[in-house]
Amino acid sequence: MSGMRQAVAYLRTSSAANVGLDKDSDRRQGEAVEAFARSTGHEIIESYYDAAVSGAG
Repeated sequence: MSGMRQAVAYLRTSSAANVGLDKDSDRRQGEAVEAFARSTGHEIIESYYDAAVSGAG
């Protein structure tokens, strides 16, 4: 996709309760990030996912 700005996606779930084959938080986050990127003229070239990593200090 020429002319698009490149971006990197970072996805995270905050607890082990949100991680697993029966969970879809990472998929839903990825879809939301992809949609936002497309709407702002960005192309996701790499994605990173931290499972069960709290954002609390």
